Amino acid sequence: MLRGGSRDKLGKALANWFHANDIPGRKADCPYFRSAIKLAQECGQGVHIPSGKELDGKFLDMNYEDMEAHMAKFKDDWKEYDVIVMCDSWTGPTMMCIINFMVYCNERMFFHKSINATGRVQNAEFIYDCIREVVVDEIGVKNVIQIVTDNGSNYKKACWQLITRYLHITWQPCAAHTINLMLKDISCFSEVSEVVDDAKRICTFFYNHNRLHAMMREKIGGELIRWNATRFGTVFIFLQSFWDRQDKFMQWMVCDDWKNNAWKDEADHAFTYDCLLNRRWWSDMELVLNAVTPIYTVLRYMLINKKMQL
Repeated sequence: MLRGGSRDKLGKALANWFHANDIPGRKADCPYFRSAIKLAQECGQGVHIPSGKELDGKFLDMNYEDMEAHMAKFKDDWKEYDVIVMCDSWTGPTMMCIINFMVYCNERMFFHKSINATGRVQNAEFIYDCIREVVVDEIGVKNVIQIVTDNGSNYKKACWQLITRYLHITWQPCAAHTINLMLKDISCFSEVSEVVDDAKRICTFFYNHNRLHAMMREKIGGELIRWNATRFGTVFIFLQSFWDRQDKFMQWMVCDDWKNNAWKDEADHAFTYDCLLNRRWWSDMELVLNAVTPIYTVLRYMLINKKMQL
């Protein structure tokens, strides 16, 4: 029998557990968490809470067995619907390099395996051996109709060797990676690189001084979105964050806080002032953004769309 305030008591208890273990509150939206709470409500009193040893022991084994059974059903579809193998390499902050393999079949995708490539030369021969092991030895070459990888020359050469040997298999470069390389080429044009370099110089000036950075946040109402050296689409997101605050930047440049700040004698101070009050500079930025927006929109759609896109 529920009493008044029961939901608040439950919420408070769960919040204590979440926050004590540094778990973000959004994890409460996980369907597995919600189903576990619902099952606990159905079980009622008298059921002992599983220990940590049990969770990491027999219950983990039970879930693993369930997943194995689910995977067995998934593998049964391989012969009927065929398989697309997706390969992606990733390097973490500790410079550990992992090559991941995913399998797509009948509108479902599963993680297949990962290979630790740390310390290995990822040339075409090494990539070919990795892909061939997955396609031929593990999945079965008769079940595979397509391989999707990034657009690097090592992957191109490796996949070319494979598809010339197994003619029914096609190779498809990752569309997101291809568009990222297109944006890289676009950023090399002088009309683009000049605007980007100017904006980076201004941004670096702001962020190199704590007080100036704090003043910037106050004047423009937030942060600038920083760029990523390997994700060239982020360069144009960075420019967009400038463009969206054009009026606030210009207002800041003509106020006394800017004219009389502690960095007024630095060269970057004058450079920032000249750029952010220059209508021509803003027009050049608008031209760049208008040129790349259609391409970036496609890239963003592919990266955030949850439905699997081939």
